[in-house]
Amino acid sequence: MPIPDPRQVAARTTRPPSHPSQTPARESGHLVVPTSTEPCPLPADAATTLAVAPAAVNAYRAAHPGTSPNHVEEALRSMVGDLIALGRWELRFGDRLHLAAHGYQVVISADLATIRSYRTSQPHRTWAQTRTGVSSSYRARHRRAYLDRRQARRYHALTRAGLTVTTRRRGGRSTTVTTRDGRSTQAQGNTLRNLSVAQWDDLVSRIATDLGVTVRLDS
Repeated sequence: MPIPDPRQVAARTTRPPSHPSQTPARESGHLVVPTSTEPCPLPADAATTLAVAPAAVNAYRAAHPGTSPNHVEEALRSMVGDLIALGRWELRFGDRLHLAAHGYQVVISADLATIRSYRTSQPHRTWAQTRTGVSSSYRARHRRAYLDRRQARRYHALTRAGLTVTTRRRGGRSTTVTTRDGRSTQAQGNTLRNLSVAQWDDLVSRIATDLGVTVRLDS
């Protein structure tokens, strides 16, 4: 889900006249700071003038391989500007400025001149990708791997029970299981890979009722 545009958020923020106020951050995780309604000591438009320490560049390139040093500096400055506009800042440890949200964190020096460090809990996508709603490739790969394993377990369970499996993907997805003597039953609308747990349980139940065959998954 895309992150709200920081500039629009900043424009809607009402700042109280005298005392600081902070509200809890919605997202969970350790790379998060509460949302502040006070003006940040570093204006968002000043982020473009920040120096970037080599440690921050190296940390960014280690987390997101393939990025050039010049691109890293630009990306970090842009992220700082976004986080300031979102109000996601606080002063810690000798007045260093910490900015963090959605699993990304940068630390600015006490003199507000240098980006000192960068950390992320989302190494498979950058802040810019997170802002625009790009899904995590890490999660996508693991999801595909899980579905592949689930399909293999189901297929082996059916064939071990003496059934033949036929999957149709075009013209309406379906999975047909057939006994050696030609009797069959069908799961309409999906393949073994994508059948939900409830749909799989329904298919196993119909195989037992209609075909008299018991199907058991490996434990």
